Amino acid sequence: MPQDGAASRLANVSAVVLDEFHYMNDPSRGTVWEESVISSSENTKLVALSATVSNDEQLKGWMRRVHGPTEVVSSSFRPVPLKYEFACGVLR
Repeated sequence: MPQDGAASRLANVSAVVLDEFHYMNDPSRGTVWEESVISSSENTKLVALSATVSNDEQLKGWMRRVHGPTEVVSSSFRPVPLKYEFACGVLR
């Protein structure tokens, strides 16, 4: 848990959105996400977004242990279609 000053500042936070949550596995960035989950009050709603996380059930188990009730919402729908384009030649 954070030190007293940080805990009191976080006490009134009702929701935290963690974008690109798959960076949990990144040695230099993952600590920020991990500490955010661990430091958030049990009453704080966490929304962890990722288009590429492959271990969602494992993450759900960890988040349940350190934060509280957790559900996974998954969708394969892409609101913006992935479109491949290639450019060849010399720019003038």
